[in-house]
Amino acid sequence: MRLERMLFFLFENSKIDNTTRLADMELNKQYKHYTKAQISEIRKFAKDRIKILNAYLRRVAPKEILELGCGEGSLALEIKRNLGEVEIFGLDLSEEGVKLANEKGIIAKVTDLNNGIPFKSNKFDLVFSNQVVEHIYDTDLLFRESFRVLKKGGYLITITPNLSFWINRLIFSLGIYPIFLEVSLKNKHLGEGFLKKIIYDKDTVGHVRVFNLPALVDILELYGFKVEEKIGLPFPFKTPRILTLLYLFLDWIFSKKPSLARDIMVIARK
Repeated sequence: MRLERMLFFLFENSKIDNTTRLADMELNKQYKHYTKAQISEIRKFAKDRIKILNAYLRRVAPKEILELGCGEGSLALEIKRNLGEVEIFGLDLSEEGVKLANEKGIIAKVTDLNNGIPFKSNKFDLVFSNQVVEHIYDTDLLFRESFRVLKKGGYLITITPNLSFWINRLIFSLGIYPIFLEVSLKNKHLGEGFLKKIIYDKDTVGHVRVFNLPALVDILELYGFKVEEKIGLPFPFKTPRILTLLYLFLDWIFSKKPSLARDIMVIARK
């Protein structure tokens, strides 16, 4: 029995390493070198996101912030501009992303978040991540580590796609594979039926853990966080123009109920 448990442990860990490596490969493929088009799109996205985040950031009033998955630093820079005298640290898998973030004044370092957070305990007032947790295999370690590096009373803000958002609830009943989950490393729309013809972006992004609102709340509470607020966020897809306008209108309506929103933001406290 002891031998069986040992073999099972080794097998499971090898699966974790392999899954993590494949997900990391997809991210590295996209962000090993940032193109001008990517940077332009990321900067626009950061400016849109800061409009949503600003009120919550000012309420928390952090002095030391850690961004998990900081990329090339555009969102961290927007936070810095809006909050003024703050020190922002960043962690990311991309060497080029970290280099660009450092050039923006972010204290960034290359890190695989599946291996933990390389900072001392009780350091930060705020740990923040935007569209990151869905790329992490060991989310238990990520949230446990986030709790550890936060000061007592510190805040965690997590934004991630919502597996149970309104479109997925409709299409799953029709036997269509849910958006955000990926069965292939080549094309993220396999199994999505007619949606393959109207959602243009087919590049995989390495999603390995996709949460809905109850799952995100549960895992945060499991590791000691007290959830204080749940917010729904709309977010566009690349579709034909007439469908985009209809989608944006419906997505804005459904985002008023976080459990149906395309993206979810949860604010939790240590």
